[in-house]
Amino acid sequence: LTMETMTLEEHRTLLDKLLETINCPVCFNILQPSVGQCVNGHGICGDCRAKVNQCPTCRENFSPFKNTLLNQILELFPHECNYRGCKEYVKSKDDHEKWCGFRPTKCKYCQWNGCGQDILNHLKESHSQIVILGEKNERRSWKNFFPNEQSCSVYTPIFAHGQFFWLNMVNNVNEKTFTKIFTLVPNGKIDCTFHIKFVLRNSKNVYIVATYLTPENVLNAGKKDNSFTLHSSILSDFYNEDNQLIYDLTILKK
Repeated sequence: LTMETMTLEEHRTLLDKLLETINCPVCFNILQPSVGQCVNGHGICGDCRAKVNQCPTCRENFSPFKNTLLNQILELFPHECNYRGCKEYVKSKDDHEKWCGFRPTKCKYCQWNGCGQDILNHLKESHSQIVILGEKNERRSWKNFFPNEQSCSVYTPIFAHGQFFWLNMVNNVNEKTFTKIFTLVPNGKIDCTFHIKFVLRNSKNVYIVATYLTPENVLNAGKKDNSFTLHSSILSDFYNEDNQLIYDLTILKK
């Protein structure tokens, strides 16, 4: 039997058995560089090593030395994505898991937990009363808006250019700020930039704020580079007598 004569199924079986031998005894996933080891040579993920005092396999002490050969092999060795349901095989330095559609996420309106790729269908089926914003949204309103009286945080779903986002609008009375934060729920790696334009208008004035969502910042909830903040004093000219903040929101793909 040679590698050339082995069938695809035999190759897969061999790979699966190899993967079983390099599972971490703490997280039960494939060992991740940099790998630690005990005095008997049992491997453990570097992050998991910091959580335990003895080797989970043999109860011996950990070695101060790194297993350089195993680390080099793991950097080349493909392993199945750690997210349940995904059948992709990736190498240790691949960023697939960062963008995987099977990555778990939570609904902002209920206790639902599931895959990122299923969040849109969940909202349509379980929260059909919720308006899902699109690429161009004119004269949207935030009702019962009291910028100087009530701190609050509101989540709004967006589906634009085949991607799902959460828009988190935060009004902070103490800091006198109004912040919009955009976060992507990944369903595959993106290689584009999204231009976000937020417009406030009344009969006399128009106020425009813009930001860019890039592959580097679009997953970072709460970071300054995927959000923008306005001082509450700006808003006073743009909410009406019914305490509604009227705004336009446009998302362009570049």
